[in-house]
Amino acid sequence: MKTILVAGTNSGVGKTSIAVGLMAAFCRRGLRVQPFKVGPDFLDPMHHKAATGRDSYNLDGWMLSREVNLACFMRCTPFTDIAIVEGVMGLYDGRDGKSDSGSTAEMAKLLGTPVLLVLDCWQLARSAAALIRGYTSFDPDVKFAGVLLNKVGGSSHTAWLTEAILATERDVRVLGGVPKSAGIELPERHLGVHPPADEEVPVNYIQRLADLIESHVDLDSILEQAVPFESVHGDILANPSLDLICNTSVAQPKPVRIGVARDDAFCFYYHENLLLLQNAGAELVEFSPLRDTLPPRLDGIYFGGGYPELHLEELSSNKRLLYGIRAFANAGGVIFAECGGLMYLSQGIEDDEQHKWSMCGVFPFWTRMQPVMHMGYVTVTPQDNCVLFPASIGEIRGQIYHFSEMFYANSNTINLCPKGFCTKAEYRKAAEDVEGYMHGNTMASFVHLHFGSNPAAALSFVERCRMDSTKAAAVAAASASAVAGAGPVAAAAAGAAAAAAVAEAMGETNSLIPYQSVGDNSDLFLRRSGSFDLSSMRQHYEGRRNNGRLVRSESEIWVGQLDQENNSYSNLGGEITRSEDYNRRVATKAGFASATGKAYNARDDVEDISSNIRGRHGNVFENNLDKDNTVVQGRHRKNLPPLTANRRTFGWLVNGELPKHLEKVPSGSRFSSSSPTSRALPERIVSLSPSATEILYELGAGKRLIGVTESCIRPSGSTNELYIVCRTKVEPGSRLQTYVEVPKSVGTLGKGSSMRLDVSWLCKAKPDLIIIQDSSLHGDTCSTPIVGILAQAGLQSGKNTHIMILRPHTVADAMSSIVELGDRVGLYHEACLLADWLRSRLRKAAAAVARLHRPRVLVLHCLDPLIMGGHWVPEMESLAGGLDDLQKPGCNAETLLWRRITNYAPEVLIFALLTSSAEKTLSEVQKIVKLSGFWSLPAVEAGRVYICEHFFFSYPGTKLVDGVERLVGMLHPSASQSWQVPGAVLKLSLTHGQKCSPDQISKHFQPC
Repeated sequence: MKTILVAGTNSGVGKTSIAVGLMAAFCRRGLRVQPFKVGPDFLDPMHHKAATGRDSYNLDGWMLSREVNLACFMRCTPFTDIAIVEGVMGLYDGRDGKSDSGSTAEMAKLLGTPVLLVLDCWQLARSAAALIRGYTSFDPDVKFAGVLLNKVGGSSHTAWLTEAILATERDVRVLGGVPKSAGIELPERHLGVHPPADEEVPVNYIQRLADLIESHVDLDSILEQAVPFESVHGDILANPSLDLICNTSVAQPKPVRIGVARDDAFCFYYHENLLLLQNAGAELVEFSPLRDTLPPRLDGIYFGGGYPELHLEELSSNKRLLYGIRAFANAGGVIFAECGGLMYLSQGIEDDEQHKWSMCGVFPFWTRMQPVMHMGYVTVTPQDNCVLFPASIGEIRGQIYHFSEMFYANSNTINLCPKGFCTKAEYRKAAEDVEGYMHGNTMASFVHLHFGSNPAAALSFVERCRMDSTKAAAVAAASASAVAGAGPVAAAAAGAAAAAAVAEAMGETNSLIPYQSVGDNSDLFLRRSGSFDLSSMRQHYEGRRNNGRLVRSESEIWVGQLDQENNSYSNLGGEITRSEDYNRRVATKAGFASATGKAYNARDDVEDISSNIRGRHGNVFENNLDKDNTVVQGRHRKNLPPLTANRRTFGWLVNGELPKHLEKVPSGSRFSSSSPTSRALPERIVSLSPSATEILYELGAGKRLIGVTESCIRPSGSTNELYIVCRTKVEPGSRLQTYVEVPKSVGTLGKGSSMRLDVSWLCKAKPDLIIIQDSSLHGDTCSTPIVGILAQAGLQSGKNTHIMILRPHTVADAMSSIVELGDRVGLYHEACLLADWLRSRLRKAAAAVARLHRPRVLVLHCLDPLIMGGHWVPEMESLAGGLDDLQKPGCNAETLLWRRITNYAPEVLIFALLTSSAEKTLSEVQKIVKLSGFWSLPAVEAGRVYICEHFFFSYPGTKLVDGVERLVGMLHPSASQSWQVPGAVLKLSLTHGQKCSPDQISKHFQPC
């Protein structure tokens, strides 16, 4: 992994824009870019992720120790080509005037990373040389890669500045001059720059930044000056106290489900905090306070900060969630809230016009915005009465950054709330304060804690969720939410009654005390919080893999067995446990040992590469099943090129070779330095995702499949018969009436009927694993309706079948999904190799077009209505050398008006219709030809209109990379003939100025 650090001479020079532009530009070249941010900022990392598709980690010389910073950085080394670190403030600005503590310079020296210094040159000439001399000589231990001149007036200004610098500073490299461009400056508000998803941020700002960087910065020289990260701190990863930081999980007796509020209103989280919670044994279930209800079966809730003050109407109108959270807290549920989360748990928020918007009402005070900014580092020490963090763990470091305050509507009674934190701001003569407002097992603070400063805080929070039984709280929340329409009093009463009933059934009545809520007269119950400390916890560093994982909704569902005696489905509910075959585990990187002791080697899955017959777990289902549901080779996709094996990947495996960066990665575990996973390996798999089916065949696990959807494409030569478990149409009166309708989720494309899922067959088949894809252009299956159907059928309480939900939204997500799926089926190394091979193809394609003109491109996936797909498609267009000014990477599908298309004036127009083949698309194109202005589009005038098979864009697996290569051929036909695939793409053959009637247009599309 190479590293470079982007620093500024001072705040406001444009280092964030430069850093984001560099990240996007290197991603365009197919490099795996890992972003980092120096300092406690939340907003800049959001833009980093928008540019790279990867979470950005904060490095901080004050909040985090030297060892934690290094461990966080080193953890990303095996999976990164270049790490780009964005600095904070000016290069040498830190926490005091005497040292470099907390500064960008301190981090550069710690990591051994060269600095790319950014200067604001808008009103600067020869003085730039003096500035550079001062910065480069101030600390001889700071190494410089070069300087980048930002906001220059033009090429002549850049030449003038370069001449002045080189005349006096001959060893300094001037790596580019970026002109001032007001159209892509990031707008700011009270807490800093707007988040990437904000309406004030231009849709295409990242692509425009990348264009600007590619045109005016020497990227090759920057890549050359970036140094490989070679840690001289080999003791870091071996330090037991850093196990949580280094992804070593903690063995725990049962999983802990913690809900994490994440949307536009709650977006301030240190990603390290979420990772530490997972490694401590938590399953993180994300939900949106703007739109969702509270997820079921939660043991705790975590609210970060954000912008609740900008979403008051939406938050206040979601009564089901407000009442559910209030009931959860009143019944003893564990909640930790920071800053914006504190505002959300208050009685309400007062806006600038003094209108009060009701919120959860957990605490008696109200909150409002005010003009005074509170900012700075803070040391937090839990007190003896702290309900979430024991005093024995010592201090936790964090920061405050807000414009809000608390008040009481009638009098000052805020101090009536018990407080569990002793805080001290990190500046001279700062007095200690008492903070951390508590209500039962709920705690809220204005401080944003960084668990990396004291990993025991994450363990303590998870342990509190585990030790304090919150089944009553979860049931109370569900009951209150269900009757939200009856008002707050009825919801509170329902929640209290449900909590009391559950507590009594569990023999915990004595642990409940009456509680009078603020604002109504209903008698509620509050679970008495017990004391605990770290000495009661289990050994935290046993080196075994735990249940920690991140999900975005209800993905961890166990599908049960059909009750043979009663011939009915099992009842809803019941304990969620792991499979009885829990002792099956991956043993070595060469293979795994099954529970019976029979050895298995990964090479056994590579039986015949030339014919794509791979895998040893194939099972033909019962002969009496409906033969109409058997996939017939070539039945659904005729005349398509076969799914060729990854010869390079499997060549590595057959020859016993392994890339150096994978030699130390343990088999069977994803991004983990712990022992291999102990989860049962699936031998009977149902794939409801075409891309997952494709990946499984590429990994050599195709013979484990027993059921697929009708959209899945099988490689030529595969011999196992597969049941069609999901269809688009079921004819009335046919033998397929066991299929249950699956409504299409919001955002899926196309018209027509919904999907049908054969739930009865799933109950009989008892697959080990069902794979669902949550993000889809094709709309085959989405997790929410599928999981709902399984739950309604009573399949939620069994122990045999595990549901895995893949959620690719970007190209980076798609590559990660390959590794995630490979890890789940016990082929982790094979998946890493496959992902590496695909990334190398992306890098080759991106490099071929890096310096070519980027035409405006539009890919349409439906013509009635007009729809563009979003998700990974904008990123595919960028990698292939195109420009998409209509969508951001990772966004949802979007319906277009024809006027918007004519105003956009695409230079390349591609039809990849999801509901038809390339041949059928020819007839569909007649609809758009009839629209006014079609013949005036630049793409039509230039004859750059193409028809392509949809799966190159709609399946985020290996086909996605094929799609990027096809796009290179369409966008830049002169770049390389190697991108041209005869017959794979049709092109409009009319020359400039020629037209035809709509019914004749199909005759004018010819193979490229």
